[in-house]
Amino acid sequence: MASRRRSALRLRQQDKRNPGMDDLHRKEAGASGENAALKYLQQHGLILIERNYRCRSGEIDLIMLDGKTLALIEVRYRGSGDFG
Repeated sequence: MASRRRSALRLRQQDKRNPGMDDLHRKEAGASGENAALKYLQQHGLILIERNYRCRSGEIDLIMLDGKTLALIEVRYRGSGDFG
């Protein structure tokens, strides 16, 4: 029962963040943001190792190599230029 309440609360919070977007548009916007982030990071010398790596505890959007440093990158899409 508590799990259902948390899921419903999460859905309501998502709707408040971007009420005009359905799931398909969110996925497209997320993929677009991820592509932009990938392009930006590659232009700054990072090398892509893996994209959308899934494991038991979730997903890592981009795994990249920055020199000798392994970078695990979470990309967040923001629908507006507002901060916060």
